[in-house]
Amino acid sequence: MRFKTQFICLLGLLLATSCGKQNIVDLTGGQQLFEVQYDQVTSRLKVAVHPGLRVGQTLHVQIRQGGVGVLNCSQSAHLIPRIDLANAPSINGAATFLGPVIDQRIFEPIYNTNWVSHEVPTPEMIQEIQTKFYTIDLCLMDSTGVVRGAEMDIQRALDRKGTGKFDGYDANERIASVTAYGQACVDPAQLGEIPFFEKIGENDYATYSCLDSVPIPTTVTDENGAATWPTEQVNKCDNPQYIYSLCEPNAVAGQTNGPRVASRINDQGTHWVLLCRKSKTELGEYNDVAMIGHNPYTGKTCYFQNALYSRTDGNHVPHPADDVDSPQSPQTSASLWNGLHGGIGDGIECAKCHSSDPFIHTPWIDQAKDERGDPVIPKMGIHDGYNQGFNDSPYSIVNLVAQEWTMPKHLVSEEAAACTKCHRIGNGRWSKQWNSRLVGEDISWNKIVTDEYLKFEHAFWMPPELQSLDAATWPESEYGKAMAFLRNCSNNPENALCKWEELPTEAIVDQGELPTIDLEGVDLAREALKVIGANVSDPNDAKCTGEDNSCATMRCAECHAVGKAGIKHWRKLTQSAKNSCGLNKEPEEMTQEEAMTAINCVRARPEDPNSVFAADKVGILTTGARYGYFRELFRKAYGEQNWLQPYVSFKARVGMPKGSYSALSQREFAILSKWFDQGLANMDDVIKDPPAPTTCENYWDTEALQKHIGTMQYEGWGAVNKEAGVWMYGCPANGNAEECFGQDFADRTADWGNGFGALKVVTELAFRTSFWTRSSADGRFVGNGGGTEGGATITDLVRGVDIHVKASYDPGFFPDNSGFIFQGGGAHICSQSILETETDIDFKESACMKGTNINLYQHVARGLNGGDYFIINSQFTSDSGNSSKDPRASFNAGSS
Repeated sequence: MRFKTQFICLLGLLLATSCGKQNIVDLTGGQQLFEVQYDQVTSRLKVAVHPGLRVGQTLHVQIRQGGVGVLNCSQSAHLIPRIDLANAPSINGAATFLGPVIDQRIFEPIYNTNWVSHEVPTPEMIQEIQTKFYTIDLCLMDSTGVVRGAEMDIQRALDRKGTGKFDGYDANERIASVTAYGQACVDPAQLGEIPFFEKIGENDYATYSCLDSVPIPTTVTDENGAATWPTEQVNKCDNPQYIYSLCEPNAVAGQTNGPRVASRINDQGTHWVLLCRKSKTELGEYNDVAMIGHNPYTGKTCYFQNALYSRTDGNHVPHPADDVDSPQSPQTSASLWNGLHGGIGDGIECAKCHSSDPFIHTPWIDQAKDERGDPVIPKMGIHDGYNQGFNDSPYSIVNLVAQEWTMPKHLVSEEAAACTKCHRIGNGRWSKQWNSRLVGEDISWNKIVTDEYLKFEHAFWMPPELQSLDAATWPESEYGKAMAFLRNCSNNPENALCKWEELPTEAIVDQGELPTIDLEGVDLAREALKVIGANVSDPNDAKCTGEDNSCATMRCAECHAVGKAGIKHWRKLTQSAKNSCGLNKEPEEMTQEEAMTAINCVRARPEDPNSVFAADKVGILTTGARYGYFRELFRKAYGEQNWLQPYVSFKARVGMPKGSYSALSQREFAILSKWFDQGLANMDDVIKDPPAPTTCENYWDTEALQKHIGTMQYEGWGAVNKEAGVWMYGCPANGNAEECFGQDFADRTADWGNGFGALKVVTELAFRTSFWTRSSADGRFVGNGGGTEGGATITDLVRGVDIHVKASYDPGFFPDNSGFIFQGGGAHICSQSILETETDIDFKESACMKGTNINLYQHVARGLNGGDYFIINSQFTSDSGNSSKDPRASFNAGSS
């Protein structure tokens, strides 16, 4: 066992926790804190109370076999040994007392790799594991009863903070408990916070439920091709999970418990993934709950694992750094998580499976899809920061050296290049035990896979596109030969041809080049137009299922006219971005000043380095904002320490396509870029655009228009809202429009008017608006994509408050004042009533929900008299408002 002579942990009971003694008063506001320290020399636990024990107080401490969540000081303090009569040398100047003797063996890790295999633990193993959990119980009492009470996992006695902050940079630091490890991982210097958990206070968070995650389907396909979804664990299925060789029940909300997975990304670009598997019968109960945090830009990674088969409450998953038993969230880290796991050395050794990168993909887990139809788990070529073929991407586990862990190596031999040109291969379980499954030769695995999914096209799921391969041609293919080489290396790792290298742990500037595209001429034009969903035909492409083998999709056409005129305009914008903003130059060839100038050039106002980024300044390059060029550019401009945040803002603002459509893969972006660089060659030979009208005549259906106006006067929303008492802001309750915006509103008609009507100042904003401004039906709330704190804003004209909204663009208000919608990170819909009291909205409010299949530039509507709600999607054109030119209208026959 490895630990230093003295280890310290300080606990602010019920309110806050801190190890070390820094800023005690500031942290607690005068509240008493416990500090525990294990002394290896005496094998005793020492307990201090900061700032000291008060008159009449007694301190009771015991080491209890079992977990947290059972201590009740008011009922059991008299049964717990009193220690405040046994003085000990002071800890950090506080009154310190000798606690119980501790057997060093109880500090040993509880779990090892035997617990994460296909072998099911025996009842005896599970019973034995219950005897290995130990908790420190602390009760501070006075004549009135309980002053403070706390339960601490025994490992907390081994934690030691060097500078008073677990950040992984202090040589005097020691991390032994999950709580301390969680605090280290969420430090901004490491991965940043975990979006699953709403923060309540210092080290106090709300819990997350596995049932809010995406189900991982289980299917069983018979010999006739008919699929069923089992409601209980079965012996065979189409895609078993790898680690446990298991076919769990198919999860159905409210009916059957089954595996689920969720992913979130924080402001630092870190992806957090929570996986709930080995489901029990009770909804939300799981024998295995695991979480990974990984930042693809820095490589920093953390792993967390529950107390397997012991603490299984997936309905209340706590933040791993939570050590505050508050009324709002009584669950703490130790309620679920146990042990330090990650590298190879002790624990369950996560890196043996996660041997090349943190996130593993198999047909099982990739069945879980997000609202875009992409895998929930971050995947190369799909998600930001995860690029195919970029084998220099960093991968390092937080606190690896201090824990004395090691990492696998990855194969770099040229003979394996058919596989490693896309991804790394580590010398862990994939190359040693599981590679036989990839070629259909694992006999025990084949016994749990349905006959349909033992067929070549399912069993050989790598590479993802088999490129006309079958069982006969596989052995002599480049992939078959690479796989044979890999399997030989796994059996003979010392073979001189098998070259293994350490995984890169530091981020480097080179983010990998786009793949080379060999297409030319008509073939290049057709493939590029298919990428953006234009109306082209390809009878040889199974994905072109439209009329006459049309390949048209709504990927870009949801918002833009994907016709000849629109595409030519995009190229014009692209050429401007390259020639005027300097994006035709490689970042490595730029000076820092040139890189910053290029970045500011693609802002809405280049002269203002704080103005937002503008997609029209980037052209078609918006579809590759997530790839290497722009990361290198921002690194060059901002430096290694400061590039990530502005880059993430840039990518979020301009990256295309928006809405629920999947981002372009690296290959797709490379195809599109090459075609644009070649001047849209052969576009006229491929795209099917109907001819534009040759004449245009003005026509007014006066009779129909007058009839509609008359109907709306008595039956439209204006009339309905008036009857419901919904009055316009700035107007009298009698509904007389001529009396609206009276003397209380400044008249600027003389300054801005042109002889028609009147212009009044309703309010003055302290920021620039952006991305559409719309108001509620009563005019009280005005939303837009701008703001003073980033994100968007809804201004409440009645309260005079700017409500910060965690969104980006496209507000919309329902015509009956019932709700509103905002875009950015998905479409979010909320009840309008929350705007009357809130000052900050992040869409986690109970009155909010996330909409699906709702794309940008939407308009919202509702049927009269309580009818259905509607979302109307449409294409758009921009009118910046700072030009006298008419806006472009390059719509085509498919525009809506």
